[in-house]
Amino acid sequence: MRAIIHVDQGNQYRVAGVTVVNEDPAHALLIPEEQLRQQVDLAPGDVFDINKLKMAFEGTRQLYVAQGYADMTPNPDIVFDDKSHVVSLKIYVQEGNQYHVKSFEVLGLDSGTTQLLEARMPAQTSRSKMSPI
Repeated sequence: MRAIIHVDQGNQYRVAGVTVVNEDPAHALLIPEEQLRQQVDLAPGDVFDINKLKMAFEGTRQLYVAQGYADMTPNPDIVFDDKSHVVSLKIYVQEGNQYHVKSFEVLGLDSGTTQLLEARMPAQTSRSKMSPI
């Protein structure tokens, strides 16, 4: 048996540019654009790779989560120019609300382990309660 398969690979697009902006134009980004751009492993002239863009979204999200913005959402605007075979990327960042840990409880651990955990938490959140198992 012999099978002949014809594959049309389609057009290859190169990156024209990448910008990152706050979705709310009335507010500046909480994290500088330069720092967010470092998460995007796509530079002008690179072949467009959607997987690199997905990794950039995850890296950007982690930067925001580290500052308490667990609801941050990147919204890409991807514009393909079929004539020039380039793609322009604009990432709109919806930052969402910032969350803070008010308190935490350590339950069922010995006092030494509890003290180790408390020592790793910032002072304003280290209000733990010991509870027997």
